[in-house]
Amino acid sequence: MDATNGWESWFAANNSTLNSGAFSTEHYLMLEDEPPPVDYPQVQNWTQWISGNSGPGAALKTFAATSLIDASSSMTGISAVGSTMSTADTVPWDTAEAAWKKKGKTFMMYNGEHPASGSFATEAEGTDLRELPWGQFKKGIDRWFNWESTYYNNYQFGVGQTNLFNSAVTFGSATGDDVALGQSGPDYMNGGGVLFYPGTDLVNKADSFGVEGPIASVRLKLWRRGIQDVDYLTMATAKDPVKVQAILAALVPKVLWENGIDSAADQSYVKCGLGWSQDPDKWEEARAQLADIIEGK
Repeated sequence: MDATNGWESWFAANNSTLNSGAFSTEHYLMLEDEPPPVDYPQVQNWTQWISGNSGPGAALKTFAATSLIDASSSMTGISAVGSTMSTADTVPWDTAEAAWKKKGKTFMMYNGEHPASGSFATEAEGTDLRELPWGQFKKGIDRWFNWESTYYNNYQFGVGQTNLFNSAVTFGSATGDDVALGQSGPDYMNGGGVLFYPGTDLVNKADSFGVEGPIASVRLKLWRRGIQDVDYLTMATAKDPVKVQAILAALVPKVLWENGIDSAADQSYVKCGLGWSQDPDKWEEARAQLADIIEGK
């Protein structure tokens, strides 16, 4: 309790600095990253300890990267949830999201995986990360949380420091070649956890570019493009919400749990294509249409 009181008191004392100008700061205590079901009671207990605090720490918001469905039933005291998915059952997720928001809680998504959303993998189409903010806007997701952007040390798989300019795989491990997948292995992902590259690499000096500061990935810039698109969506919605919804539905017909599942017995898959256009020209056309709405053309 003393720790939560101290944290919340510090944020209260520095509120004017943290929320100055155009910037505002939200703070959360992350309780656990993807807790297994056996940990759900403990996570719930932590939230009850905090809310039952008689001091300023009772106001401290909590966060866990976990399924919204599980949080809604077993960890109801969490202030904010960040969920990730590749497939999900439509109706239960619609119901859970509506109920969660009705309670004034924050709902986030994090990372990205086909077919639910665009992927952060380097070999994904450029439209993947541009789609993320559109899907977020469409489904009313409060925030999109990204696990990591500078995961240079692949310690979780015992690989160590990655030579980022010589190795595509940044997360998981490569154990062999698959006929369909090519080089693959446990949790293998090209670009996983990396959105910035080191301008000056002090570990792999022979491959260092000697640039002061980080080098932004194309993927990061595409994500930014999608975020800029949402500004257009927001402004255009204020002018003509019906037209905006038509543009949104045409470009991003299905995302996240809208894809549904094929079998309630096995919710790990659904046979479907990606629910958004992979034609970059269509995205530019949509932005132009939104601009016309904003300008009253």
